[in-house]
Amino acid sequence: MRLHSYAKAGDLEGVRRALNEGESIDTRDERDFTPLAYAASSDEAGIDMLDLCIAAGADVNSVVDKGQRGALSLAACSGSHEKVRFLLAAGADIHFRTSDGRSILLDTVYGLGKDPGLVPMLELLVEYEARVNFTTRWSESPVSAASQYGRYDAIARLVELGADPAPLEWNDVMWAVACGTPADVARTLEASSTVEGRDYWKRTPWLLSAMTGEIDKAKLLRAARAKEGVRDDSERTATMICAERGHSEMLSWLIESKVGLEDVDGYGRTALMLAAEGGQSECVALLLRAGANPRTKSPYGDSAMKLTADREVARLLVAAGESLGDLSHESTLTLLGLEGHYEIAASRAEYDSGHLRRFGRTNPEAMDIPFWRAMVRSGVSAFAAQRQFQTEAPTCVVGERGVEDDEAEPGSHDVTWCFQRFGMSLTELPDGRYVQIAGEHEDFYDPDFCIYNDVFVHGSPGEFQIYGYPRSVFPPTDFHTATWIDGFIFIIGSLGYVGQRRYGTTPIYRLDCTTWQIAPVRATGECPGWIYDHQALRVGETGIEVSGGTILVERAGEEHGIENYDRFLFDTAGATWTKR
Repeated sequence: MRLHSYAKAGDLEGVRRALNEGESIDTRDERDFTPLAYAASSDEAGIDMLDLCIAAGADVNSVVDKGQRGALSLAACSGSHEKVRFLLAAGADIHFRTSDGRSILLDTVYGLGKDPGLVPMLELLVEYEARVNFTTRWSESPVSAASQYGRYDAIARLVELGADPAPLEWNDVMWAVACGTPADVARTLEASSTVEGRDYWKRTPWLLSAMTGEIDKAKLLRAARAKEGVRDDSERTATMICAERGHSEMLSWLIESKVGLEDVDGYGRTALMLAAEGGQSECVALLLRAGANPRTKSPYGDSAMKLTADREVARLLVAAGESLGDLSHESTLTLLGLEGHYEIAASRAEYDSGHLRRFGRTNPEAMDIPFWRAMVRSGVSAFAAQRQFQTEAPTCVVGERGVEDDEAEPGSHDVTWCFQRFGMSLTELPDGRYVQIAGEHEDFYDPDFCIYNDVFVHGSPGEFQIYGYPRSVFPPTDFHTATWIDGFIFIIGSLGYVGQRRYGTTPIYRLDCTTWQIAPVRATGECPGWIYDHQALRVGETGIEVSGGTILVERAGEEHGIENYDRFLFDTAGATWTKR
């Protein structure tokens, strides 16, 4: 919906045009957000946008996000004091509560839990008579929520403002650890009969010391024989807490104590995964040096690489043998500086002329197609594009990972071109650019299932070029690896379409990072075979070590997938394989 996009972007003229064309100021999009809600939450929209929306009739107390929040709550969570004061002056209700009892004050603690601006925003809301003492249906309160994030500064200020500390369920030792000095902890321990106990989040004083990251307090607790193997309500240990919060000094101290680096929390995540997700590069480096396994996955398929959106963390993981292609789609958009909007910024004419998948006619062909570029910036699925432009999905599906018609002309494969893919590689070049290669959208059962063969070159944030290739030059490729060596990216392996796999061979293509031409590489030696979903690690000046993944073989006319336990070295200088 254009009105929502304009409001979010702070485009006053765009909002005025949309209103003049009949769009309703209180209409809701697929997120159940109104234009005013976007204006309140967006850093790009200012007071003038709020003023325009309200002048056009927007309900300042309209509740969005399925009854969970209003514009005032969204403004508070954005950290804007100016927007909060403006909305309050316009009649926003500071006392709004959801059906389960959540308030604007509680939303703010959750929304700004890791932000330095939390305490000033809480003070502003209380100045306008926001209640500090209440519990929700789920027993949440502002102080207990602040405790969850380790915001002991916010707890101290809320208590000063009249909040009841009882929901914290802290004993004297916990208060000293969370809000006191090491000297306070020492005095309290001398007077206390226990160093244990559990608070609202099932944290002991030892775990609270990990939340603060203060080694002096932890040493006092260790001397008092506090139990160090305890876990909180999420099954997180002190090591996991320090890794997640970026307490590198205390984490290093704990690692020296031979902690279990591969221990997992209640969601199957290791300390390395938590550090990666939190963008804590120093902690990631510490854990990797200590032997943490970057390939460990949670029961939900999460890995350290998949969970991070931090560039430096991603580089550390690549150096440890991981692939940037394992980043989540959302993290990839963030890394590349793409917008990730819900709406595609393209006209109906651009959709009609450019939505079909097509192959390049030259090696390479610059695919400067407005609809494709809009799809890259939005990052949405083919289905979302069809819904926005009110068209139907293709009725013909290409079979179970089946072969496209080799005789068809480019553009005749009737699927909506899409940038949201699986098995797409991502490689950082020495000059800071990023290169993405091919990948697939959805799987064989989806009408828009497609394996691609294009290349994306990303320069400064949000700037990119798309290159297409003839199928005869570079066939549809997915779940491959892409390794940069001396000005070229070597593309190794693929799952590909059924019927196009050549068992016993390993596809290798070389992408020239100057001309962007692709050429096949004819290799000799003992190769892995038709391998996909593997790892590739650069070795020395010219080597690429391939490990893991699945190798497809044919036996008695049937295809079988075999897990790869071997390591193979491909020498790019001599184009030779060696089994290691």
